Amino acid sequence: MAKQKSAKGFAQDILKKERSLIETQLNQLIKETITDLTKGVNGSPVSPVLTGFFASSWKASTGNIIQKDKREHFPAWAKIKTTTVGKQVVLAPGESPRLKIRHYVPTKFRIGDSIGIGNTAEYTEQALQSNKSKLLEYILGAGGLEEKMDRIFSDKNRPKMSIKAEGGGLSAPTNYSDGYQDL
Repeated sequence: MAKQKSAKGFAQDILKKERSLIETQLNQLIKETITDLTKGVNGSPVSPVLTGFFASSWKASTGNIIQKDKREHFPAWAKIKTTTVGKQVVLAPGESPRLKIRHYVPTKFRIGDSIGIGNTAEYTEQALQSNKSKLLEYILGAGGLEEKMDRIFSDKNRPKMSIKAEGGGLSAPTNYSDGYQDL
């Protein structure tokens, strides 16, 4: 004969299933965000792209994300040749950028974790100041992160999320505050 659950046991099972669903959705959001930052959205890049190294260097972690990676230390990007035209660095003729997620995106993030998404390229600050960077538009604008969250999470299980941008020395118009932006 099957054992009957108490009301408390039944409620705990429901909470466990709901938590599991939300954590699955959270991990989906993180994975899709890294993909967008690397490969762009609807054919439009979010990250500035020259060789593709910066766009390929996004990482999700519960720990600190260190900006130390040099393109020349990664053969797939080091072999991409650039040239200077006037004052602008461009790809050399016949070269193409390489867009590939370099850092494994774990699917182990849990509710309550402080999760960071950052870039490991040593020149992150300069890249984000580039006119080619569409990161703020992605975070705050139409078709970006807000819409992705609406698509992935239902109203009843959408977790409270905030974004904090850090980067000392960034100048206007991309001067980030050290405060949080609620989504």
